[in-house]
Amino acid sequence: TAAIAALKAEQPAIEKLLTEAKAKVDAGIKGVEAKRSEVAKAAGEVDAVKKQKIDAEAAIAAATKEIPTRDKAVAECKTELAKLQPQLEPLRAKVKQLSDQYLALLPK
Repeated sequence: TAAIAALKAEQPAIEKLLTEAKAKVDAGIKGVEAKRSEVAKAAGEVDAVKKQKIDAEAAIAAATKEIPTRDKAVAECKTELAKLQPQLEPLRAKVKQLSDQYLALLPK
């Protein structure tokens, strides 16, 4: 019975230690949960950036495929311009002549 009395006397101290240990564990768990939340958020951001990268790569690939078509269109435009270029100066001269004639007819 003396041993039981001694154990009962130490029980409040042991319970206090147990309560403090539980409080430390709970605080640690809260810290871990906060870190888990941060990691999950960061993982979501990484996934979003990966999706943006994939989308950008797809856009680049699509634009790269269009380059030969656009180069061909530019070449055709240059060819047409070269064909029409000789007609430009005579037309400019005619427009200037007609403009001068019209301005001469206006009252002064």
